[in-house]
Amino acid sequence: MRFRIVGEDIWREGKLVLENNTLIFYELKQKKGVFLRIRGKEKGEEVLKINISSIKDVKRVDEKELMLGYEGEFSSEEGSQLAYVQVRMRAEAINDLEREILMRMNAREFSVFFAQTLTKEMRLRKGILKLSPFALWLIDREGQKRIEWDVVVNVEEKKRGKYKGVEYAAISIEYIDEDSKVKFALIISKGDIISTLKKEINEILSKYSVEKDISDIENQILALIYAGAFDFTEMEKMASSFGISEGEMRRYLEHLSEIGMLEDANGGKRITKKGIRYMMSMSKGSRS
Repeated sequence: MRFRIVGEDIWREGKLVLENNTLIFYELKQKKGVFLRIRGKEKGEEVLKINISSIKDVKRVDEKELMLGYEGEFSSEEGSQLAYVQVRMRAEAINDLEREILMRMNAREFSVFFAQTLTKEMRLRKGILKLSPFALWLIDREGQKRIEWDVVVNVEEKKRGKYKGVEYAAISIEYIDEDSKVKFALIISKGDIISTLKKEINEILSKYSVEKDISDIENQILALIYAGAFDFTEMEKMASSFGISEGEMRRYLEHLSEIGMLEDANGGKRITKKGIRYMMSMSKGSRS
């Protein structure tokens, strides 16, 4: 396996060991340009130790790479800052590692039924939902789905009903997926569990509000970009239409990039998943 502590430039060849609920990262020893094979008790030099109870985020980068976010010496959960380490393994091993950490992770846990689509062909799956300040996970025997809070557009409670004398309730979670498309997840559980879950989700989402950071003119600029009506090849003309200078326009665009609404693309800017979520939230708010 290979690993890299985010913030460092190097990937290390090494070995990962789980002992007493702690992940220990060892780096392979190197001699005369050749990596020594680790066998038996020879683990190499210890580089990093992470207690699983300190892990608050687990991101799947691709089929062979995982990112673990943990409360390190210089991180603060209240400040939404974690330390991260990247891990690369063969796909089967990374699947096992991801699931093992998620099942052990110290996070709020709810027993639920869930579906990852709201179509007529949807299939309910029995599993658990885990919450952290950074994401939620839907986990069952078939796998796990991570939804980060930055891309959640709306959480809506559905009609309640009874089954065998027990009241059940549901919430739908609307979010932007990896392809910038709108998706829904349906969560069903007993009525009191859903009430608690919805309350906790809304409390977390309130911390991801960005309205206070965006001015009226930035809202208008973002709306034009979202609609595909902003011409980055005519920056002076676009600035003039807002009654501002080209320099001011560039500063507004830079600020929208700094707060995660925009990202660089093909000589201009494009709206991010966070930006799409914000615009959709604004649209829902204007209709309510």
